[in-house]
Amino acid sequence: MLESIKIRTRPVLMTAFATSAGMLPVAMGSAIGLERLAPLGTVAIGGLIVGTFLTLLFIPLIFIWSVRENDAKDMESVK
Repeated sequence: MLESIKIRTRPVLMTAFATSAGMLPVAMGSAIGLERLAPLGTVAIGGLIVGTFLTLLFIPLIFIWSVRENDAKDMESVK
């Protein structure tokens, strides 16, 4: 599990930062013809940050907790 976290963290962060950087002109309203989409750009960047945080923190935690519960149940059934 820890090895997969080490392997997947960099690509996830690179994708999130590249997409956020690409959306910055839209969010700031400096993209020609896209001034009216500035709120959408802001929401997209915020959602991307939240999604990245959830992907890197909560998904592995939920997996670890579920594996521990299954291991505990397996150990009880062996006794």
